[in-house]
Formats: sequence, C-alpha cells, structure tokens
Amino acid sequence: MKKQMKYAPYSASRLATFEQCNRKFQYKYVDKIQVPFEPSVALTRGGIIHSLLENHGKMTLKESVQQLKEDPQIAKSPFYTKEVVRDCLKVFKSFIETDIAKEIFDELELGTELHLGLDGKLNPCEYLSKDVLFRGMIDRVTVNRTTNVVRIIDWKTGKDKSTGTYRQAPDQLMHYASWYFTKFPVDTLIITYVFVEHNTTLEYTLTRNKLNAYNKALLTPIVKAEKADEFPKDLSPLCNFCEFYTHCNNDIEA
Repeated sequence: MKKQMKYAPYSASRLATFEQCNRKFQYKYVDKIQVPFEPSVALTRGGIIHSLLENHGKMTLKESVQQLKEDPQIAKSPFYTKEVVRDCLKVFKSFIETDIAKEIFDELELGTELHLGLDGKLNPCEYLSKDVLFRGMIDRVTVNRTTNVVRIIDWKTGKDKSTGTYRQAPDQLMHYASWYFTKFPVDTLIITYVFVEHNTTLEYTLTRNKLNAYNKALLTPIVKAEKADEFPKDLSPLCNFCEFYTHCNNDIEA
C-alpha cells in the first residue's frame, strides 16, 4: 500500500459511503462539494446520549448534563432543548438499569473515546499523523474481570439494527479491531454494538488468527476507491435522504 493515497485518510463512514453509493463518494471526497451542515434531532440526541454514557461513573449526572452546555457541537444545535435533553435523560436512565448496561459498566474500563490511526502498512500511528491511511474513534474499551477478554463497544442511537434486513455489519468495529490486535497482545476481541434506545446488542467474536482477513476487509474497499475511474450512481430509497440529492439530479452526466 503506497503512503500517499488520493482520498485518505479513510474512516468507517467514508468507506461506508463508497460501498453505499460511488457517486456520493465522488461528490463528497473527490469533488469535495460543500453542502451546508444541517443539524437534526437525531444527531443532537445521539450526541447527548453518547456524552452521558461516556461520563457515566466519572461524574455525577448533574455534572454530565452541565457539560453538555460546554460542548459546541451539541449546545449550538437548534434542537438542543430542555425537552430533548429530558427525553435523552429518560433513555439514559432506563438503559443503565438494564442487565446489558450493568454488565458493560461492571467490566474494567480500558478507555473511552480512543482515537486511533493505521498507516499504509496497517501499523498503528497517531490519529492526525500525515501518514494515516485509516482512522477512527472507539466509544469504549473494557476487559472482563473474570475471563480477561477485551471488548470494543460502539454506542448506537436510532433504529435497532441488532436483527433483520438492516442488521448492523461488523465492518466498523472489525476495522478498529485490526488496530487493537496490532497494538496490543490479545488473542480474542469481542466487538459489541449497543442499541441504547432499544436495550439490544449485536456481538461478534474476533480472533487474532484471522487478522489477515480483517485487514483484507479494510483494504479491499480502499483499493477499489483509489483505483476507481468512474463513480456510478447506486439508486436506492436512500437517495431521497442524501445531502447531494438535488445536485445529483441536476448532474447532466448522471
């Protein structure tokens, strides 16, 4: 893998965009078309719930709520209202009383909001390194006090994707596992998506002996994106919610 890549640094969301629709990837990361950011209730709620969970056990709930006012991404949202905060607190309080939350928070915390980076040879590097090929942020890492198995956790808000047609793929946390296996001497990792508003989880067990396969899963879409000469549309119901919907429809080469 060459050090200088056209569309690096990649992230789980950037790779997901390429897999979802090549044309959207082109508009966003190749042409770099600027679309005004539109805050939403969903994004605001997600930010609040993530913040409450990150601070749980580290500060009082009152202090955690106060900190929300100091987070510009949350506090500046027009949807940051008393009603929305109240609803998020209800979700948070309900979740931390579940067996799922009790198990997670009973485990030994190894870190929260961990920034990670992998260079072109998939060696760990700094998140902001000039050589970074892929980077991301892990919501929480814990280790079971009895089994010593490490768990990588991602908090999910919104729809429950623990089952069904739109079941959450392992890709995002599997890519993070590539970093963790390379950086730390562990043989097994459990990656856990937690759908906070539904009190459900989806877990995958990953093992070091399959690291080459995990690395391949990370590099394959990157190579495809770097080699792409054309970026065709992938028409789907999601088009109606795409930030480039109008631009795409007006594209004479579409």
